Amino acid sequence: TKGARLHHEPMAAARSSRPVDYYDGKAVSLDIPEAIQRRLSVRSSLTPDSAKLILVMVGLPGRGKSFIAHKLSRFLNWTGYQTDIFNAGQNRRANHSPTNHSRAGFFDPSDAERKAKRESIAMSTFEELLEWLAGGGEIGIFDATNSNPQRRALLVSRAAEWKGWRSGDASPAAGGAGAGVAGGGGARFGVSIVFIESICTDKSILEANMLSKVRASPDFAGLSEEEALSDLRQRVSHYEASYVPVADEEGAYIKLFDLSSKVEASHIYGRVSSSVLPYLLSITFVARPVALVSVPDNDDT
Repeated sequence: TKGARLHHEPMAAARSSRPVDYYDGKAVSLDIPEAIQRRLSVRSSLTPDSAKLILVMVGLPGRGKSFIAHKLSRFLNWTGYQTDIFNAGQNRRANHSPTNHSRAGFFDPSDAERKAKRESIAMSTFEELLEWLAGGGEIGIFDATNSNPQRRALLVSRAAEWKGWRSGDASPAAGGAGAGVAGGGGARFGVSIVFIESICTDKSILEANMLSKVRASPDFAGLSEEEALSDLRQRVSHYEASYVPVADEEGAYIKLFDLSSKVEASHIYGRVSSSVLPYLLSITFVARPVALVSVPDNDDT
């Protein structure tokens, strides 16, 4: 009744005015300053899983990005997520002459025309990923260097513009939490962007990675191993001129160091924290023996 409501409100006010005992197990909340509440709200926006996820690979050439991407793809598909890889290098090779678009000179940042072409290839590959998500895909892996903040900001901006993200919703740049994106039939779905950066400083690992790359990549077809390694090192030097590791303000990220179990993560919550992050912590890059034992189902075992 109205009278009961008026009688109840002073009691609630009295209870809320009591000081909270920090060590009281019955206390369910604390008097948190507004500034801290604003910071915690960022986590709240990240914690729910989005319907769609984009994993953006980051790193210099020869750092094992594609290897990690393929391992992640197999793992995520195995766990039930429809996952696919979109590789900018494959698009470059499929649509452009390998002689003019695979040698180190094509990656020279001082060549404005070639730089524009590289950006065009990368963004067209990213567009394919977005369209694949709209068609029913769940996790898209964008495999490219994405080695500078300008490229990464462009990806985040494009995703935010794509098919009408709701204005006012949390930006992916705020930590990987996306707004709604229009999908098939006008439906909307949430999208998160997470950067996966591979950082290698161990010389032996770098040499092994580079050898693996020049022996398997079509970019170096027709070159001797020595010529291919020289070309790859020159390509790496071009990228090093503008390479900047992912920073906290760019959004959610996971960094894998020297292809080992040393991992650094920021703004990682929900599905990514329970699947992608643990997998990267346990990932292995060397062949190991696996024993499968069949045990008879009887009383003698």
